[in-house]
Amino acid sequence: MGGVENIQYCGSPIPLSFDELNNDKNILLVEFENGELTQVNEKNVPRFQPMHLITGDLKTIENEIKDLASSYKPPQVAWLGIEVSTQDYLNDLQQRIQSMVEGLPLEVLLLRRERKQSLQAIAKETKETLQELTPNEVFERRLSVEDWSKDDQKEKKLRLIKAFDKVVASLEDDGGLNAVAGADV
Repeated sequence: MGGVENIQYCGSPIPLSFDELNNDKNILLVEFENGELTQVNEKNVPRFQPMHLITGDLKTIENEIKDLASSYKPPQVAWLGIEVSTQDYLNDLQQRIQSMVEGLPLEVLLLRRERKQSLQAIAKETKETLQELTPNEVFERRLSVEDWSKDDQKEKKLRLIKAFDKVVASLEDDGGLNAVAGADV
């Protein structure tokens, strides 16, 4: 760690998020004799819980789910993280994904829309970078991407605006909004 051979970062022996799936997990078995380090052996930690991250449009996700399902038989269940890339706002996204895995030895633990796409759409629309916008402008533009026409969606939008305003007010009270506005995104 930091160029020091006898100090190691102690991470988790299992993946704690879907972002860690490509990282091998290991432990170091150290042996001492008469108080002196004699040997260090690295041992890979086997994965006991299968986890997969699936990204793409709905058709790609559906195909990958079908392929994965054939790899597992109950009682073994694989955990899924799903990141959907679509330009459309799908208010039934959760239900669509759940119907894809229904009856399969797969469990969706994470479902999100592709963040990069949302942020790029906002920046592309105005040819501005996020650093040039205030947090309020970013929030308003992000809201404008969604469909708020249904009554329950209108209520949700109002709750989001109130929550955002509360966070901004809290940051302003703490003097932290300037730090957030000036931070690199």
